[in-house]
Amino acid sequence: MKKFYSSIRGGAIQNANIIFLPNDKATADNILRSASELFSKANQNDVIITYLSGHGGVGYFCAYDQGLQYERLNMIINKSPARKVFIVDACHAGSWNASSVMTSKGEKLTGQQAL
Repeated sequence: MKKFYSSIRGGAIQNANIIFLPNDKATADNILRSASELFSKANQNDVIITYLSGHGGVGYFCAYDQGLQYERLNMIINKSPARKVFIVDACHAGSWNASSVMTSKGEKLTGQQAL
């Protein structure tokens, strides 16, 4: 994914705007810290694409060192006015409750918005 997004076909995103946490770098703390840093810098004209790949359970992603509940990520991403795309390639990825995601104004998404 990093290679794709830094390519011309993927938008030629500069490496400074890509956070890549492979293997043992993908700890729960590193994921949360990186998400917080990235989402806090973004404005409403930005689009943040987050791609998590690995194992998962109902309501959580398996970081390198522990389970990372999707709700912890929600608390970070909901504060940002940026447009967001989350791709989770893990078992039970569909258990991320779309109705718990909020708009940049702190309002819960409607079913249509979640789609």
